[in-house]
Amino acid sequence: MTTDPRVSIIIRTFNRPKMLRRALESVGRQTYKNIEAVVINDGGDDVQSVLDDFQSAFDILYLNFAPEAKPGRCNAANEGIAQSTGEWICYLDDDDFYYPDHIETLMTEAKATGALILYTDANKGTEEPTDVPGEYVTTKIEDGPSEDFSRAGFYLGCYIHLVTFCHHRELYEQQGGFDEE
Repeated sequence: MTTDPRVSIIIRTFNRPKMLRRALESVGRQTYKNIEAVVINDGGDDVQSVLDDFQSAFDILYLNFAPEAKPGRCNAANEGIAQSTGEWICYLDDDDFYYPDHIETLMTEAKATGALILYTDANKGTEEPTDVPGEYVTTKIEDGPSEDFSRAGFYLGCYIHLVTFCHHRELYEQQGGFDEE
């Protein structure tokens, strides 16, 4: 049995099942194993068939909102976090993916420093649609911003992409979650 803290990966999706599959594949390749994926379908077509392929690889919780109940991005994130079980929260939208050591890098740094909020650098990929509906091809990969934290810089324009961000559940509960307004 692992003593590593559990990490909940909040994945919001809406009508992009092929991208969701790629995101979940990246979760399955993580070197850090004490994870769960919380997939929140924000009123789109049902993606249970995509999730079925990953049920044996890692824990998945599926929140499927009907189109008329579409909660929106912030509400969907709050609902996913409320239903999650992890001590740590990370984010991965359906059009993003993680490198295999992403979660391990964050958890190693959290353990080493005692930090309750962490983020990594990110690359930016440009994708173009193919002739097959819902499929894309990567046409360019660029280094994303790589900056040390600056409170002033953060308030002027958030330079930290949510997919790179990880925080302890305690901080989320103290701050009250995403602003749903």
